[in-house]
Amino acid sequence: MIPLIGDLIKTVTGGLVQRFVTDPSKKQEAKIEIEKAMLQAVTSANKAQMEVNAQEAQHKSIFVAGWRPTTGYICAFGMAFQFIIQPLMNWVIIIIRPETPLLPQLNVGVLVTMLMGMLGLGVMRTVEKTKGVSRENDPKGR
Repeated sequence: MIPLIGDLIKTVTGGLVQRFVTDPSKKQEAKIEIEKAMLQAVTSANKAQMEVNAQEAQHKSIFVAGWRPTTGYICAFGMAFQFIIQPLMNWVIIIIRPETPLLPQLNVGVLVTMLMGMLGLGVMRTVEKTKGVSRENDPKGR
């Protein structure tokens, strides 16, 4: 479990127990029960999102399944701009017209975060393809 979610659950349950449970002997039991219920809800929501993601990835329509590759292309272009195009263009600008403002830099932190997420998904997709569960091998033709 993500530490932030665990801390949030403990904070919320502690406040609820203090506010609504008056019997001191039942406070710990009530807190544990509420934590279990909240953890179950978070886990259920995560499973549902994973199922939606799996269905989206298997869809043949470019508008449903194409957002992931599009995000990857945008990220790749951003990284290429930041580390290849922008430095070279700024070098050319400085040589030809030094009074012209230089090209801006992109927020690399956002690009790297996006790229790491995409690469993580890429690894999962590679594992699916090596196991033969890719969209092309789907017997249902989704």
